[in-house]
Amino acid sequence: QFCFYTPHVHYSAAATIITSQQGLSRRAAKKLTGQSFSQIKMVYKGSISYRNDDVNYVRITPNVEAKISRLDRAFAQIAFVDNNDQPVPVPAHISVVFQNDQSPAARLGNIFLISWVENYMVLFNGVELFRLENQKQQAIGGGADLETRIVQA
Repeated sequence: QFCFYTPHVHYSAAATIITSQQGLSRRAAKKLTGQSFSQIKMVYKGSISYRNDDVNYVRITPNVEAKISRLDRAFAQIAFVDNNDQPVPVPAHISVVFQNDQSPAARLGNIFLISWVENYMVLFNGVELFRLENQKQQAIGGGADLETRIVQA
């Protein structure tokens, strides 16, 4: 399961400009939007599961959304759709990269492949629009007599 974070959304002329805390300086935000931001924060916006067929959408522009859907228990895809949920080409200057080294994620035609084991960033001209972060946690399961405890670090 992924958590995904999107920054505050700012509407600008013809496009939705999204800014985030990491990967985007105030100067970069101003360059993209023409506005200054005193503080740019990442906001938790939900999660993507590899265990169900729920589909998640993230607004990219007023007419285009990123559509994130499960392919199987290990892989999902990021595709782009219009307001009628019809596929559209990957918008110009959009890329999906691994968060740790910003190398490109696999792209097949108009979709990007993602896996639950990695963290990703979706970029516009190298500026982070949103991220997908693996929650890196395990659920503890066992019989009714299983005893557990937590020691806060």
